Amino acid sequence: MPLIEKITEIQKYIRENQYQNESAISIGVVIPILEELGWIVSNPNVVKPEYSIGGGRVDYALLDQRGRAVIFIEVKMLGNTEGAEKQLFEYAFHQGVPFLILTDGREWNFYLPLEQGNYLDRKLFKLDLLERNSNVIGEKFNKYLLNKRVINGVALEEAKKEFKEISRRREAERFIPQAWQSLISSNNDLLLDLLIDTVEGLCGFRAERRSCQQFLKDYYSKDFIRKLPIDSQIKTKKIRYSDRQIGFRYNSQFFPENSARKVMINIFKLLQKRDSTFLNRFSQSLPNGNRRKIISEKISELYPNRPDFYNNSSMVSEFMPNWYIGLNYSRKTIEQKIIQAINFAGLRRNQDIDFFLG
Repeated sequence: MPLIEKITEIQKYIRENQYQNESAISIGVVIPILEELGWIVSNPNVVKPEYSIGGGRVDYALLDQRGRAVIFIEVKMLGNTEGAEKQLFEYAFHQGVPFLILTDGREWNFYLPLEQGNYLDRKLFKLDLLERNSNVIGEKFNKYLLNKRVINGVALEEAKKEFKEISRRREAERFIPQAWQSLISSNNDLLLDLLIDTVEGLCGFRAERRSCQQFLKDYYSKDFIRKLPIDSQIKTKKIRYSDRQIGFRYNSQFFPENSARKVMINIFKLLQKRDSTFLNRFSQSLPNGNRRKIISEKISELYPNRPDFYNNSSMVSEFMPNWYIGLNYSRKTIEQKIIQAINFAGLRRNQDIDFFLG
C-alpha cells in the first residue's frame, strides 16, 4: 500500500480510537509507516526493537549499514508523550545518536539532540497526523525517514539546515518585544509619522506631533504591551467550549489540549508569562519537608524520598527551563492544583480564566 494511503488509513483508526496502548501504536502505526519508507522491519540489523542502552531500552533503533544506531524512536500511549524527552535525550547522548523521534501515534516529535538548547529548542518540528493532510505528512516522512535518505546522510543534513533556520527565527522572535519597546520609548520618527498619518486617514484631521509623542510615552510607561499568554507553538481558536472538552479559556480564547496534564502544564506556563516571578513565589509558598510539591526547581521535591518516581520521565516534566512539574496526579487532584495556582496568581475562575479537564 502506498504511503499516502497508509497514512489515510491510520488517520481513520486514530479518529476511531482504535489504538489503545503502546503495542497497538507500534504495530498499527509505527511499523507500517517504516515499512512504506523502505525499512525492513523484520531484519534486526536494520530495525532493532527494544534496543538496549546501559540499564534502559529504546523502543526502536534504526541502524545504518555498519550496524550503528542513527535514529531512535520512542513510542508512548496516545496523549502521553509529555516529559518523555528527558530519558530519550539521555540515551541519545550516551550513544551519539543524532536524530530522535518521540511519538504517540498521532503526534510525531522530531528532535536533533546533539544541537544546543533545552528539549524544546532542539525540536525540529511536530507532525500531527490529524492536523495535516496526508500529502504534507507523506512529504515530511519521506524527507526525514526515507531509508535511502537516512542511510546516505541526506536526511540529517537537510534536518540540520532546517534547524539552523528555525533557530534564527526563534532568536529573532525573542527580540520582538524588546524592539517594540525600543521603538515606542525612543520617539522613533518613522513610528511617529505613521501614527500621525493613520490618525489623519481615520478622521481627516492631522494630530500634533507632540500629542502623538505624549501618547507613545504614556503607552510605554503604563506598560500596555500585551504578552503572549503561552508558547507560540500553541494554536488558538475562537470556538465554543463545554465541560466535555479538554483545554482552557483565557482572554476570550480557548486553548484545546489532549490531556488534563497538558492543561495543567500550559496554565502554569501562562501564569509565568503573565508574571516572571510567579513560579518562584508559588513554589516558595508550598510546604517543605516530606510534602510533595507540584512544581519545583529541584526534581526530588516533587516526590520526596522516592527516586523511583522523580527519575521516571513519565511522572515528571521539565515544562520550562530548570522548572519541573509532577505528573502522577488524578484528574481531581490536577483540578485542585490548578485552582490553587490561579488563586495564588489573583485570577478568578469563570471570569478571568477557566479550564476543562474532560
